[in-house]
Amino acid sequence: MISILAVNGITEAFVHAVMTPKELASANLVLLISSVLNVIASVLLQPYFGALGLMLANCCTMSIRIAYALCYVHMRFRGLGFLTAALPRINVVLSMLVMSACTWYTSTAGFVFHFAAGMLSLAGICLSLGTWERETVTHLRSLKNKIE
Repeated sequence: MISILAVNGITEAFVHAVMTPKELASANLVLLISSVLNVIASVLLQPYFGALGLMLANCCTMSIRIAYALCYVHMRFRGLGFLTAALPRINVVLSMLVMSACTWYTSTAGFVFHFAAGMLSLAGICLSLGTWERETVTHLRSLKNKIE
């Protein structure tokens, strides 16, 4: 739920920042329709799932809003290729998952052991970033140097 909220917020903020007033009018229509769908889904799902039904209804409508925003970005920028360039490589994601699992596993151990595992995990993530995302790190450093 939190990740859907985050993606929805980022995509809608970006889209609303670059839309023309005419495009904003059509986007507001999509928001109105998604709000109506949210009410309908909430009424239908809440009796069966309780509070979880309300969350599911929100996730469904936010997914519609995310899809609309991504369609707009696709039309405006002629593809989503720049988005894939912003995503980390699968090796980095896997190393982060492994390090997260190790840190979570040691959370029941003593403080010193857990802290050491966290430090080793941080070192492992930095190593994976330096190995597989060297180009991105170099680009970020060049941006930092331009600011200074």
